[in-house]
Amino acid sequence: MKGRGLSLAAVTSRIDNETARKTLDGALFDSHLRCCPRMGDTPCQWCDWAVVTTDTEHLVAAIDDADSLLAASPSSLQWSLAAWSINESVTTLPAVGVRAEVALIMQAMENAFRERQERVRTAIAQAAVAGGELEQCCVRIASIRSVAKMTHPASWWEHYLSSAIRAKSHGLLQRIEVDRLRRICTFEIERMVTGEPINLQTQPELNSLQRRREGHRRFIFSEVDRGSIEELALEAVLDEITEGILALAASIADSPGLVPVRLLPSRPAHVKAVRASIWLSCSIDWVQTFIDITGAPCWRTQQDEAVMLTVPWFVAVDLEGNKSAGLMSATEQEHRLANIQTDLQRKD
Repeated sequence: MKGRGLSLAAVTSRIDNETARKTLDGALFDSHLRCCPRMGDTPCQWCDWAVVTTDTEHLVAAIDDADSLLAASPSSLQWSLAAWSINESVTTLPAVGVRAEVALIMQAMENAFRERQERVRTAIAQAAVAGGELEQCCVRIASIRSVAKMTHPASWWEHYLSSAIRAKSHGLLQRIEVDRLRRICTFEIERMVTGEPINLQTQPELNSLQRRREGHRRFIFSEVDRGSIEELALEAVLDEITEGILALAASIADSPGLVPVRLLPSRPAHVKAVRASIWLSCSIDWVQTFIDITGAPCWRTQQDEAVMLTVPWFVAVDLEGNKSAGLMSATEQEHRLANIQTDLQRKD
């Protein structure tokens, strides 16, 4: 049998919505293809051979990936990248020469896949509202990045820092050097981006996110000799330092202050062929990626030629700093931040 060991029954089992299954009436008879020359016992090797084409295999893999995604928690930006990729997938009708019954089955599979794409879009939208899992993930990422940015001289956002936040930041900087603190922040961000493993057949580029996270872990211990007393000392305090970073990030996330930001219209998406390289090695603005994928309904205020968002102050800090540093969206070819309009009076 060709391909991944698929059978006619396995293929049609993916077609589970009523509209798509009606298409099968013209293709099947008594669990066989209507064109089957044997019509004997099932499973039928001839029917299995006839229905499993390259296009069929691709559609089965896409449907299975969508089901895996819908069963997973949308609590990481890796999930959102996978969901964005699934929704971007375009199916094509079979080439000329495919048996009419197989063409009908593929049409039913396309309908089943599009129905799943719609469910994925709904899941993205639900997770991106205020308090949704993706929004909360994005807030945590921005607040952790703000911890790293507090090692730079502050600018317009300095008045958002309470005395408690300043004290916690000073305490961290007394215990670990600035560069390593930034690397730990980056590693924690990548951990939140990656979340639980998601292994999809049609999206191998997602594997690069796990390798990216492992690489940042190695960066934390760069310039430290393996097996040295310095390495042991750093390992001993790493968990405690990380807890301090997360506590400071939580304080930042709870601090008041909203800032309006203006984004330019959507840019062209990165082509699939280069995503693995971008997701593995480029500096990514994960907040901008969240906005590009979801539209940020949690922060949206209006939409015209530009998109207006009202975001927590530390999200604005992250977007502004990331654009200045040349970080890029994981999905679109250019950063969309136009400017940040600030009211420098602290909002309670």
